[in-house]
Amino acid sequence: MAEHGISATADGTDERISGHCQGTQARHRPSTVLSAIVGAASALTGFAVTVTTLIVQMVNGTFSPRYMRLWYRDPVLKATLALLAGTMTFAFSMLRRIEPNFVPNAGVSAAGVLMVADLILFLFFFSRCMSRLRPVTAWQRGDDAGRRGGRR
Repeated sequence: MAEHGISATADGTDERISGHCQGTQARHRPSTVLSAIVGAASALTGFAVTVTTLIVQMVNGTFSPRYMRLWYRDPVLKATLALLAGTMTFAFSMLRRIEPNFVPNAGVSAAGVLMVADLILFLFFFSRCMSRLRPVTAWQRGDDAGRRGGRR
């Protein structure tokens, strides 16, 4: 009988603790997800800027200045950096909106979708950068840009 009383007390305590932990975890989980998204977006932004800086330094010593200008005007580079900065800003704004009684679930989901889009665009950007560093591609792009400039 004493064993049954201890078991019932332990079960009741477990229910109270697990109920309390679920509420606490449910409140902290979105902020943890958003914090991870902010960290990932800032890390990817730093990596994209580093890759771009290294490529520009290499292009500056290897290819013509006209080709370097093509890197600065690359729309994929601009889109990648804009999406990464936008995701980071959006996740920060969603972090500010989390309150004890309110969690912006749609905003947390949207930040997750934006982060997936960031990763896809970053991989496309990185692949594009690597393929454009081939000398044949570089000369072809420089030649194409020169011909477009000559037609104007």
